[in-house]
Amino acid sequence: MCSVVKYLNPFLLSAIFLAPFGAAAPEYARMGPDIFDAKTGAEALIADALRQATPDQKRVLVLFGANWCPWCRRLHAALTQDRAVQTRLRERFVLVYIDANTRNDKQRNATVIEKYGDPLQFGLPVFVVLDHQGRRLATRETGSLAAETDAKVAERVLAFLSEWSGAAAPAKWSDLKRRLDARFPGVPTLSTGELADRLRATNRNPPLLVDVRAREEFEVSHLRGAIWAGTEKTQADLLKRTPPNREIVFYCSVGWRSAQATERALKAGRAGVANLGGSIFQWANEGRPLVGMNEKTPTTFVHPYDDTWGQMLDRRLWSRQPVR
Repeated sequence: MCSVVKYLNPFLLSAIFLAPFGAAAPEYARMGPDIFDAKTGAEALIADALRQATPDQKRVLVLFGANWCPWCRRLHAALTQDRAVQTRLRERFVLVYIDANTRNDKQRNATVIEKYGDPLQFGLPVFVVLDHQGRRLATRETGSLAAETDAKVAERVLAFLSEWSGAAAPAKWSDLKRRLDARFPGVPTLSTGELADRLRATNRNPPLLVDVRAREEFEVSHLRGAIWAGTEKTQADLLKRTPPNREIVFYCSVGWRSAQATERALKAGRAGVANLGGSIFQWANEGRPLVGMNEKTPTTFVHPYDDTWGQMLDRRLWSRQPVR
């Protein structure tokens, strides 16, 4: 077995696998060799992964799991044995395994688990995607990746990796729309013009605007009256406390993250939800009003997300150079 900081194999030279280690007896002998390190703290493992990710601005893919977990081991096989998955990991990610076995230690890596919004609420194993500066971009339950065959599991893992790899932005808004329509075929979309009309209407209640970007993006600027809900948990809580007859419009930078939020709301049985097509980038490009953290202070600046997707935003509107 390799040490905790050595690579699993040459194919994963840039998708580091921080797992099997040492010669100690397995935590659960019947399950085979450990794949999660029960000794090294999560803070150190993630810090090392971030150092590896920074030079090429890769994403850090954190897998929270436990050595007793059969599904964790099957997912581990997909991550380490499927060639297409390995290629995508090598190109765009640094992979790190974090032990979240609270059966033997209720406080095992509790600080890191809390830091990333308690991903264990979605069960084990669970993925958390970080940018190269350690900011959480997504939390993903893995039950939807399960399948009858290992090949199908690998196929679903690859699709998930492709979604969060930070791949190149489309050259045109029409290209983005085609990608969104293909990925989210059942998600209703509201254009920026349609939203502007509904916000001006005096014969109906305006829709509730929900900004699903990262908090730092929201603080630069947002649509007037928007509520921040940048995590799946805050979005779920918002749905619970919002009257069922209130229309909700989700938005993000270009419409991808908000399409995911809209899709989740639909799956939860919520009606009257829509994704803002083009989202805040298109809204700003069209010269429509924005405010900063002080709702009374208008602004034209928008957080560009990163230097790839920022291409969809007029450069004159960038709040600063992106740091992703």
